[in-house]
Amino acid sequence: MTFNSFEFLIFLPIVFVLYWFIFNRSAKSQNLLLILASVFFYCWADWRFLILVIINALVNYYLGISIADAKKDKTQQHLFWAGIAFNLGVLGFFKYFNFFYDGFADLLNLLGANANHSSLKIILPLGISFFTFQTLGYIIDVYNFNIKPTRNLLAFTTYVIYFPENNRRAHRTCTKVFTSN
Repeated sequence: MTFNSFEFLIFLPIVFVLYWFIFNRSAKSQNLLLILASVFFYCWADWRFLILVIINALVNYYLGISIADAKKDKTQQHLFWAGIAFNLGVLGFFKYFNFFYDGFADLLNLLGANANHSSLKIILPLGISFFTFQTLGYIIDVYNFNIKPTRNLLAFTTYVIYFPENNRRAHRTCTKVFTSN
């Protein structure tokens, strides 16, 4: 389902009405609705994308807490760089593996090695750049003491997986939710 598809034109108003008129009693129920809608949205494209975004959310949630709770600056620094490496590693693998794999095979062929290869055809997950930079920004903000990490897994998962979010203002709104929970 893409943002300009007929399905999305039906999906979005349903979620909007449910969010504002049915689940409006608490932020917890609204976040749960948004997570379920986002799961549906991701699964519509390919359920394997969902596994990646959930792993990303869990790793970064616990990294944020671990960075804040670390007693030593050196431990915080190691956790921070582990978060950077994890996020950029995932992004780099999915976005650039095929490019480098095919390029290396072509180079070997140019050098006369006759490298017969079949590309792995790694599928680019839906929104990988977006949610990777979301979580990178979160880890960086926690490490630099710009925000306190949330201890609310539901709010953090909503922040990462929220399907229509596409601007920085939502990040600021989310950090207010984090600090109020």
